[in-house]
Amino acid sequence: MGKDWEIRRERADKARALLDGKATDRVVRLIARAYLYGDLEKPLDELTDEELLAKPLVGPKTVEAIRAVIPSPGS
Repeated sequence: MGKDWEIRRERADKARALLDGKATDRVVRLIARAYLYGDLEKPLDELTDEELLAKPLVGPKTVEAIRAVIPSPGS
């Protein structure tokens, strides 16, 4: 496990901390996994709804749950 894994873990932990207790466990786990194993790199507050929807398993309800906690860029 190299530096890349540490960076991914840090990003996942930050997303989890932002969403934990404010979004469903399913949403928190899905986003944390997207940072760990997927290709999410930008912080959630910098990702547009379209960028989120382009990710596997992320649908409109997931984006809505995230946006209830973290506004989209430019909001």
